[in-house]
Amino acid sequence: MEISSSQNGSIVGFFRERGFDDNTIHEMFKRCKRLEGVERVRASENWAYLESIGIQERKLPSVVSKCPRILTLDLNEKLVPMVQCLATLGTKQSEVTSAITKFPHLLCHSVEEKLCPLLAFFQALGVPEKQVALG
Repeated sequence: MEISSSQNGSIVGFFRERGFDDNTIHEMFKRCKRLEGVERVRASENWAYLESIGIQERKLPSVVSKCPRILTLDLNEKLVPMVQCLATLGTKQSEVTSAITKFPHLLCHSVEEKLCPLLAFFQALGVPEKQVALG
């Protein structure tokens, strides 16, 4: 399926430069309407951040195609805090990046609204912290 350059050409170009085919791009736009308004700069910053935390460049297209919304998130208000929160659960950085690679939707949840209450719930049940960890 051909995607017109008028359909947010800047972000479409971003995806094409990273090896996404038109069909995959179209599917991502269908699943994530927020892509239509995302600026290329934000997508590039988020992509670079994901690489900087250890997600392999060859795995990034798979991560993003599973959850394209990752590229629309505010880097400092949403993405970084969630990664930092996840890092408190894992014993190694590689565990955090592995979890993100397998379950990229984790990054789209609110730390305050979802993750912290869930962790508190497990603590209240008496679940040892090591069992809650990512490993």
